[in-house]
Amino acid sequence: MAALAFASEASREQQHRGCEGKVIEVCTEGLRAGCSLQAARQCASPPLLRLLGLVPEQSWEEREACQQRCMDACLAQQTPACQQHAQHFCADVFAGPVAGQQQGREQEKDPR
Repeated sequence: MAALAFASEASREQQHRGCEGKVIEVCTEGLRAGCSLQAARQCASPPLLRLLGLVPEQSWEEREACQQRCMDACLAQQTPACQQHAQHFCADVFAGPVAGQQQGREQEKDPR
């Protein structure tokens, strides 16, 4: 397994924070898409019942308010999962040593 080596602890920390930020950003984009679809499904009456006139017509304002509530609830519930995913995803890669420390470890493993 390859690990990254960093020039300094500060460099490693900066890159680690950047990794977590990017993973959270991408995860949240996917989360928004999933929550949006879920909200649209939850707030719309079944199409067949609408076509047959068996359910009262819902105004766009009511539907939009319902979708916003569902979206907010979904995001609030799932956002911590994106944060945990980012921490786990980046942890292994950024557990590598600082450059000077890595050379010392390699010398310990291969005494020539």
